[in-house]
Amino acid sequence: MPRQSAASAGHGHARDETATDASAGGSTQPALIKSAEFWLDDGNIILACGSTGFRAHQTVLAMHSSVFNDMFALGEPGPGDSVFEGCAVVEVTDSAEDILRMLKAVYFRDYATEVKQQLDVLASLLRMATKYMFDGLRSEVAAKLRLLFPDQWMMYASQERTSAMPMEFDPFVAVQLGQTCRLPAIVPVAMYLCVVREASKESFWQIPEGGVDTPREQLRHSCLRFMNDLKDRMDEVFLPLEDVLPWRRFANGRWACEQTDSRGQCAGLPCHARRVVERKCRILAVDIFRESLVFNVQDGRATCGMCHAHLTRYETLIQQDIWDLLPKLLGWYNWDAVKEEQRTLDLSERASTDEHIAQMPPRKCRREEAAEPIFEKDGEFWLCDGNIILVCELTGFCIHRSVLALHSAMFKGMLSDETLSAQQFEGRLVLALPNPAEDIHCMLKALYSRHYAMEQKQDFAVLASLLRMSSTYMLHTVRKEVISCLKILLPSTLSTYQSPERHVLLPTDFDPTLVVQLGEQYT
Repeated sequence: MPRQSAASAGHGHARDETATDASAGGSTQPALIKSAEFWLDDGNIILACGSTGFRAHQTVLAMHSSVFNDMFALGEPGPGDSVFEGCAVVEVTDSAEDILRMLKAVYFRDYATEVKQQLDVLASLLRMATKYMFDGLRSEVAAKLRLLFPDQWMMYASQERTSAMPMEFDPFVAVQLGQTCRLPAIVPVAMYLCVVREASKESFWQIPEGGVDTPREQLRHSCLRFMNDLKDRMDEVFLPLEDVLPWRRFANGRWACEQTDSRGQCAGLPCHARRVVERKCRILAVDIFRESLVFNVQDGRATCGMCHAHLTRYETLIQQDIWDLLPKLLGWYNWDAVKEEQRTLDLSERASTDEHIAQMPPRKCRREEAAEPIFEKDGEFWLCDGNIILVCELTGFCIHRSVLALHSAMFKGMLSDETLSAQQFEGRLVLALPNPAEDIHCMLKALYSRHYAMEQKQDFAVLASLLRMSSTYMLHTVRKEVISCLKILLPSTLSTYQSPERHVLLPTDFDPTLVVQLGEQYT
């Protein structure tokens, strides 16, 4: 493989050592510090970030990334190429931290979707997924960001978003991501949060080191314009609401209740109540979409349920109208225009990826030694750089030892057994398993492919197979995904039972009898 820069084209064994190899075969031997967090002993490609090297598998990277697939299509390294411990070295211009996060996300599927994953990690993953065309990873991260910075008002204050919100995050980062990584759907709310969360800080108004031409300073000026425009257009929100309940009758210095009779059972609201609500919005004193605008507008006198209902409706109208203003302040006609632009970008990106894949030459793998197999090689999972063969029902699957060990403590223990070295085929370890070949194939699809278990209308037979295999071999991430899917298909609440999400996932071969058997056998 020719030496090249990637910019132009699980946790392994802990290591922290600097090594230089003597030249061999004319290839250059760079000095690298092996990453202490990601160095897979059976890897066959090294990503070098400065002096730090990360050892991984060509086929795993190529399977998920069109860019890496294109890079590796050139085949084995040749004379003059960088080689370290027999592995081709690809120099990348990214930071070591970004590469480490990318590899964690590729090899550990739940890394990107951790409940409260930090925004700086999500930002790093989105940049890397966009640059190297990791489409599955980009979709996961984009969905996470669209939850944190939603384009639907009801989602903004939802429990799902609250649960996913990290303790600290910088909305400026989200604005930059939306503008540079083709994710405009997150920009309006991210810009709003910049104003609400950051404008109250003294540091927001100070010119940063580096002067006024830095990207951060330019973004700050954009936020200031957004804030001023939002304040200027508050009249569009409040003037149409002047005559809605409870602001229709003013008597005796109070906003009178519509239900008050001659006995005066409801004191109504004080004269300043409406202005208190308006002022909170006009000066952006609170997060308008999360905090109550009508709290503390009374003066200690009791109000009836009718007045409370009118106040709640008034607050809802304000929040909805201000929400509808956000995209307009950034040049969109409405939220539908934002969503349409995002859909167009997503479709364009997928089409570009498909075209890129179609134009790529076939990958060149090393030529296998002639040998008569005692099994039939699986058509999908016979990876040219695999180093272990799982044999089930006369079908062989050539994959990576470290991938199995990273996801399963049971496989890790099995593969450490020295007696396994006695069984080999074409120089690869052979491990015979008692499971059906179809179950092994499903298990490998779940380990190497993103979203396999959660695909829309995934065959129930596949879910059952994955539950059996993940329970048998202690594949905790896969088991968690399958159980989450089964909980949606067989929910404990009526609302989930009737939800669109359940009907989207409901397979055509759904068998409740098999579910009972699986639940009893695999808890």
